[in-house]
Formats: sequence, structure tokens, C-alpha cells
Amino acid sequence: IFCRVDGEESEKVAIVLLNMANVLTDQGKVSEAMVMMEKALGIQRRTLGSDAEGVILSLLNLGTVYMQQGMLEEAHGRLEEALGSVRRIHPERNAREATILMNMGTTYTIQGKLEDALAM
Repeated sequence: IFCRVDGEESEKVAIVLLNMANVLTDQGKVSEAMVMMEKALGIQRRTLGSDAEGVILSLLNLGTVYMQQGMLEEAHGRLEEALGSVRRIHPERNAREATILMNMGTTYTIQGKLEDALAM
């Protein structure tokens, strides 16, 4: 319905995709969920801009899912992008930045890069 009313590139469609991805994740269909999350992220970037809070949260969530799936390079890439955006729009330290840094540290730890993990 949202596609017909607002178009396929609307923020409402992105929200529906993210909600569907959450359900798929809960059902253990993580690969399908990641596809929906990536599609939603693309819509959010185009409609909201790269530094929007919704984009940052989607990057963080994708990074977390990729990390849980052992896709550490993909996870790290999403988390680095999220960190850059958070630091641009919130130069002061904040909880979102801390969460991103913690997840980046976890990816390094899993890879055995303990010095990099400690630097986080």
C-alpha cells in the first residue's frame, strides 16, 4: 500500500522493510532479512541523506547482524560508516557512538586483532 501511495522510495517503505527484516530475523531467516535491511538502507540514504539518524541506526543494525553471521569485513564496513556519521552530526561523545565502538571492538576481537580492539 505504501508503495502505491508514497512510491517505492519513501521512508514509510523503508520502515516496513526494516520491520519485515526484524520478523525474518526472529524466524531465523537472517539472509533474507539482510537483503531487506540493505534495501531499506538504500532507500533511507536516498530519501534522508547519509548522516540521518535512521541511516546510522540501520548501519549499526546491519553491522551487528553481519558480525553475528561471521561476516566481519561487511560488519566492520557498516560500523565504520555509522561511526563517521555519528561523529559528524554529534561531535560530543554519546551512547550511539559507544555502541558502535563496542561492536567494532568485538569484530576485532573475533579476528584476533586485540590491539585494534583495545584501541576502540
